[in-house]
Amino acid sequence: SGDRGDEATAAVSDAGRARGTTVVVEDLFATRPARREALAGAAAEFSRISSLVADYALANPAVAFTLDHDGSRTLSTPGSGVTDALLGVYDRRTASRSTEFDASADIDPGGGDESVSVEIAGVLAYPSNTRASRDHVRVSVNGRPVRNDRLAAAVRAGYGRLLS
Repeated sequence: SGDRGDEATAAVSDAGRARGTTVVVEDLFATRPARREALAGAAAEFSRISSLVADYALANPAVAFTLDHDGSRTLSTPGSGVTDALLGVYDRRTASRSTEFDASADIDPGGGDESVSVEIAGVLAYPSNTRASRDHVRVSVNGRPVRNDRLAAAVRAGYGRLLS
């Protein structure tokens, strides 16, 4: 008992799966009527999802993102840099009418002897690209999109009177 005699052998081989993570959402809250009723409607919910994926794609331009909806590709970035992320989220006109920036500085936030190194990088669209809506001010911190009215207001203030 416990002695099996023959050993079983198994072949191990690669399975067919592309690199990356796939998230599929179907019938979300279908069994939760109270939660389902709180949703704003399919178009509004997809708009929120699309905006969030765009935020992450722009915050992480070295990562490829794709978003499909009802069998159609609505967003795709190759993960090859900022310009290609802009092309995937917006269009060629927007990508060509923007400029990348980066800067770093050591600052002393408390007035003492301690300094903190701060780095900032991003893309500024030319004022001719601006939209009437404020929701295209996209800010991320350490690769994570953030919604912060003060940061968005600071970005808009940086444009001064160029935006109207």
